[in-house]
Amino acid sequence: MTELQDGRAARQQTIYGENKMKLIETALDVINEIGDINEVTLSTIAKAAGVSPATAYNHFPDRMTDLFSSIVKLKLDVRETIMSMTTESKLIDTIKQ
Repeated sequence: MTELQDGRAARQQTIYGENKMKLIETALDVINEIGDINEVTLSTIAKAAGVSPATAYNHFPDRMTDLFSSIVKLKLDVRETIMSMTTESKLIDTIKQ
């Protein structure tokens, strides 16, 4: 029984992470599409991502502030990964992934 609970917990954690990434990626698309960052709402992003607004607010309780922070962190993490590559072949492999 413990294994089933652990499996369910792992699956829920995976879904949670996937939804968060989907919201971040969709936010970038919606912001680019609308063009005015002040016109974008978390509800609009949730709808475009195919998740409920409640899910979006669960991930980003401070609404757009949390979302913008997550976008910046993601972009900085990607930049740091690219900058830490020591050879060109590693950089190409990372980009392919």
